[in-house]
Formats: sequence, C-alpha cells, structure tokens
Amino acid sequence: MFRVIRVDARRKLVDVSLRKVREEEKREKLTKWKRTLRGVRLLELVAKKLNIPLDKALQDFGWKLEDYYGDFLSIFENVAKYGPGDLKKLGLNDDVINAIVEIAKERVEVEPVEISGIIRVISIKPDGVRHVRDVLLKAMELAKKEGAESVRVYTIGPPRYRIDIVGKDPKKLEQVLKDVVNLVTTEIKKRGGGEASFTRIGE
Repeated sequence: MFRVIRVDARRKLVDVSLRKVREEEKREKLTKWKRTLRGVRLLELVAKKLNIPLDKALQDFGWKLEDYYGDFLSIFENVAKYGPGDLKKLGLNDDVINAIVEIAKERVEVEPVEISGIIRVISIKPDGVRHVRDVLLKAMELAKKEGAESVRVYTIGPPRYRIDIVGKDPKKLEQVLKDVVNLVTTEIKKRGGGEASFTRIGE
C-alpha cells in the first residue's frame, strides 16, 4: 500500500511513499473511505428528490456542507440527531433542507443518549415518604410527556435518588432534565416541609 506524503492540488500532483502503512492507519483510512461512499450515496438520494444531477447538487450546496461538517455523512448524522438548524443558518433553501432532513430520517439510525443525575429530596412531613414518591412519579411522567424514550428513577439510599433519561436528541434531553429538576424542586417545596437539590453525573 502506498502512503500519501503530499498533495499539490494546483499542479494536480500527489507524492507517495512505499513505506509500510500501519494496520491502525489502514483501518482509519478504510473507515473514512466507507463514510465518504455512504455520504455520497445519501447526497445522491437528495439530488434525486430535487430532480437535479449529483454534480449540480455538489456545486450548489454539497461542497459547502462538506466544508462545514467535515464530511458528507456527518451532514446527515447531525441533521438526524440535532435537526436542520445549522442548514438554515447556512442559507440553504427550504427544498434542499427538506430533502436532506427526509433522507436523514429515513437512512440514518441515531444511537440513543443517556444523561443522568442525583436528586436529593427531603420531606419532614409525617407522610414525607409518600410526598417524595408522588413528586418523583410526577417527574417521570413529565419526562415521558416531553419526549424522553425512557426514564428511570431509583433510590441510591434515601434521600438520594438517581434519574436516568434516555433519548436521541441530546439538546432536548438537557431541557427535559432541567424541567424535571425544576418540577421536583418546586413541587416538594410547595407541599411544605421539603426541599430538593440536584447533582449532574458525568460532567
């Protein structure tokens, strides 16, 4: 296998070496090549939806998006995960954005993300255990209502409870967690004789 030493785009020259390439480098290059091929295929599907040739899609917006995201596949991965916000910032027209979003949703599988924290909840009321349980159940219901795929709340040792929230949109999950903590803090105080605090795990 040849190793690329230098590329002169203006003169269209590539300097290569016969020096042996390490296995790690081979795997890295192969992974990059596979990502490139898949990204180009997805871009071809976008071009078909827009009824334009791939060359025109590349000239009109493809190269611009590659410069911004780093490679073609990352365009679709980011859109599938975070939505089309960046596409709008880059000034793409609605037809292009809608086509990219549609292909991203159809062809890119987003891995679930989990965020966690410790909620310390105290109630000094005679039936404080019931109040804490009810508030935590309300928090779980809120998280599901706001789009979390799954929510777990379990005791580490009273008054400390761990909450794990799983979903595919990290930004959305952060907001869900914020709303959950706010609900627990507000609700336990409202009931009298209670307080809550929160510590994030993994930061």
